[in-house]
Amino acid sequence: AYLGYSQEKKAEDAIEKLKSISKNHAVVMRDNKKQQIDAEDVTVGDILVVEEGDCCAADIRLIEEYDLKVDESELSGESLPIKKYTEHSNIVFMDTYITTGRGVGVVVATGMDTEIGKIATLIQEDEGSKTPLEIKIANLSKTLGLLSIIICVVIVAVELLHNTPLNDTFMIAVS
Repeated sequence: AYLGYSQEKKAEDAIEKLKSISKNHAVVMRDNKKQQIDAEDVTVGDILVVEEGDCCAADIRLIEEYDLKVDESELSGESLPIKKYTEHSNIVFMDTYITTGRGVGVVVATGMDTEIGKIATLIQEDEGSKTPLEIKIANLSKTLGLLSIIICVVIVAVELLHNTPLNDTFMIAVS
């Protein structure tokens, strides 16, 4: 039961984290000047400027980079920052952190249209299905429940054969 609860809690926390669009700020180029705006106000086509320490507010395709490395561990599980280039490996994903360098990119997706948003959608759609662990725990629970009932019936039968009072027999079987 604890393992099931723990796994369910982690899944719910992950969904909530994926659902929430952080209230971070983003630096965009609008009207040929840098402007700081709420991350949720970033739109497709904006030019987003990211620097060391920033959390990327959207999925961007890099057009400039200066020794840019990104921590994608929340998205991919990679333990080391990934070097990004403008020619290849040129997408910086939403909710990843810039560990070194800086970059400029065109916003290609925001919110639930980002890669992290797609994962959130898949998790929400898959909420009803059970994991292999949940199926095994449910089967084990059914088996243990059935075994407990059989043992109780056997104890009641044995105690009644020994002429034990019904009240005592019930208490013995339940315990």
